[in-house]
Amino acid sequence: MEQMDRAAIAQRQEAVLEADADILRHFGMTFVSAAEGRAEMRLSVRPELVNAAGFAHGGLLFTLADTCAAYAVGSGGQRGATVASSFSFLRAARGGMEVRGTAWTVHRGRRLATVQTEVRDGSADDMLLATGTLTFALLEEA
Repeated sequence: MEQMDRAAIAQRQEAVLEADADILRHFGMTFVSAAEGRAEMRLSVRPELVNAAGFAHGGLLFTLADTCAAYAVGSGGQRGATVASSFSFLRAARGGMEVRGTAWTVHRGRRLATVQTEVRDGSADDMLLATGTLTFALLEEA
């Protein structure tokens, strides 16, 4: 696969971000950056996204990681669909917390891509909250 320049990656990601605008807005996710095989996003854990104990629902952190992983895959020029995942929660995210998701492609074949993800506290502490590995089926060009 040819190396894509940053402008081409940004242009492809902008089109996908536009198509995903409603879901991103729903969860309050903001796109931070992408490079070939990498992506970073942020979100604030709003009151409506916490459980009765005051912690972010685990599905929220997984959704952030999965979305980052999808953008990391998409930066390589093909869209992908999650077909498998392993996700570990290490610490809870509390309501009001800013969290940061990052993803990077560790393997890209003809049909599948494997992506490693981390979700971290967005503060100066940068504590690891969750980590995962996701496998994507590669689809058409992004």
